[in-house]
Amino acid sequence: ILVLRKEIKEKFQDAWKLNDKGHQEEHYENVFQCGLAINDSLGGRYDPKLIMLAAYFIDLFAWSRVNHHELSHLWVSTTDHPIIGTLSKNNRYLVSIACLQHRASFKGHFSHEFAELISAADREFPGDVDHMLQRAIDYRLKWNPEMSAGQRRDEAIKHLKDKFGYKGYSRYPSMYNNAFKGELEKQRELIEAL
Repeated sequence: ILVLRKEIKEKFQDAWKLNDKGHQEEHYENVFQCGLAINDSLGGRYDPKLIMLAAYFIDLFAWSRVNHHELSHLWVSTTDHPIIGTLSKNNRYLVSIACLQHRASFKGHFSHEFAELISAADREFPGDVDHMLQRAIDYRLKWNPEMSAGQRRDEAIKHLKDKFGYKGYSRYPSMYNNAFKGELEKQRELIEAL
């Protein structure tokens, strides 16, 4: 798995540079590690290699906030890139459907438990509200550089509350709640206190 991770980083780092700072290698690695932890709570049902592939490709096209999930799904489904092309038909489906259904705003029913696992992992480990806030500020800096630092911070705080607060729209899959219930509650408290 270490060799594959190194190969992914070497081959895709230029593509990731198009994304905002919140959707770079650090995020992918956090999703991977969180996915491994959730997988452990499920008794290790899924191959860590599949978790890593999904974690590193769900946001491959995150320069588009509108349809990056669809673009990643299409890429995984159709690419002849050797990293994906050697997967079995079933494993390619699992990674592609995880890409399609990973977003916090996804409202449908997960097509497979693996898609739910990756969607849950995409929220990363709960608790690091400072990191979440910095990601939201960095996103605004990339797409609205004319904003003042104060405006960026205010909008980022509003975004965190709207998305991850007690009444936020972010969907936390049940397996995320099961794995991190206490930590998630504390995170919500910290977000509301911003």
